[in-house]
Amino acid sequence: MMAAILKFGGNLFVNFVFFDFFRGQLRPRVENRKQIFLILLLCAAAIRVVNSFHSGFLNLVFGMLILTVQILLIFKDDYKREVFLLLIGEAVALFMELVVYLFIGRLPLCALLRETFHYTQETEDFMMGILSYILCWLILHSLKTYFLSTRYAMWERFPLSFFALPFSTALIYLGIFFEKTGGIWAQYSLNLGYILLVVANILMFYTINKLFFVCGKNREQQLKEQQTALQQRYYKHLEEIDMGHRRYAHDLKNFMVSIGALAAAGGNGEIMELLGDMEVELDTLTGRRYTSNKILNAILWEKTALAERYGVRMDITTEENPEWACVPGRDLIVMAGNLLDNAIEAAKQCQDGSVHVALHAREHFLVMEVENTCLGQPCTNGEVFLSTKPDGREHGFGILNVRDTAEKYGGLLYIEQKDNCFTTILTIAKDCLDGHIA
Repeated sequence: MMAAILKFGGNLFVNFVFFDFFRGQLRPRVENRKQIFLILLLCAAAIRVVNSFHSGFLNLVFGMLILTVQILLIFKDDYKREVFLLLIGEAVALFMELVVYLFIGRLPLCALLRETFHYTQETEDFMMGILSYILCWLILHSLKTYFLSTRYAMWERFPLSFFALPFSTALIYLGIFFEKTGGIWAQYSLNLGYILLVVANILMFYTINKLFFVCGKNREQQLKEQQTALQQRYYKHLEEIDMGHRRYAHDLKNFMVSIGALAAAGGNGEIMELLGDMEVELDTLTGRRYTSNKILNAILWEKTALAERYGVRMDITTEENPEWACVPGRDLIVMAGNLLDNAIEAAKQCQDGSVHVALHAREHFLVMEVENTCLGQPCTNGEVFLSTKPDGREHGFGILNVRDTAEKYGGLLYIEQKDNCFTTILTIAKDCLDGHIA
């Protein structure tokens, strides 16, 4: 009975070691301590059941599966980050088990304790397992502290550590090749190669994780730059409207005097012509209202003005739909801004270039269609569209950002080219807009 309690306590400690490593690095799904402790107890009981079969294969497969379930129940974060942290934790645990088994378990002190206390092999395995996870907890806690302190930086010399992978492979091959003739040094070479191989895997997973993180940060930075640029243009547009209103108000008195004089002289035709001129001028100052979403309206107005500067004919067809107002402004900037920029960029290279934009709604989707003229086939790398700008700074990230953002709302981005006509169709699922505020 006591042995079963001790083994269950060991399994609970193992689950806590991994929980402590994930805590602070992943967003919590469950914050109630009692619920967290209950999940840890249930997962420890499940691992205990698996251990009762005394199968190393089952322990490896189902142990990782149970730890994965534990992560999903307690934390919610990007699945790639969860997988990488889990693999790092498993690699460190394996590394510590190898160290304890190959080195600490063979120390003369261990043999002396075994002879003095006459404990069984099962007891020794249990103590070595607990010792390995105590060391694992110390290393994982140190790694977590390091990860959190260097979240926004890559260690420039870190790729040099990849020499551990070929070096460990060479040691393993030497140990296997000279196992029968090389004596004790071949065995040490083999053991050291095993240990370095685990270290190399830890470093590889960590580097890949950091690369994903840096790529994500770069993409976020691009989105922020796009949003800032649009806001600056929108504010400039508001300043121009305000200045135009002041000038219009300044001239309004003269307009009224002229209208009064024409009315006294019976010049109704001239009055109507003058009022028409005033209406046209007012329309020029205020800009056209395309949708109920102010951000989308500003994007369409600004891109229309951009197309006019490049000599590109741009026409916009919209169906008024209040659900456009539910799309967050930042995501509209990413989707509409990138699609229209790409369309105008391609159309301005054509003679009599044109862009047609259509906003409408279907039963379950909001749809934006952008059709533009273009020259030749677009540059692609697989499914990635490469930038045709002279400096190439964007590197085709715009289409990737649009597709990722559309998928976030249960939609998709369809791209088609026929002859010199390039068409993109963006869809957003209405059901995914619940809880979003533009």
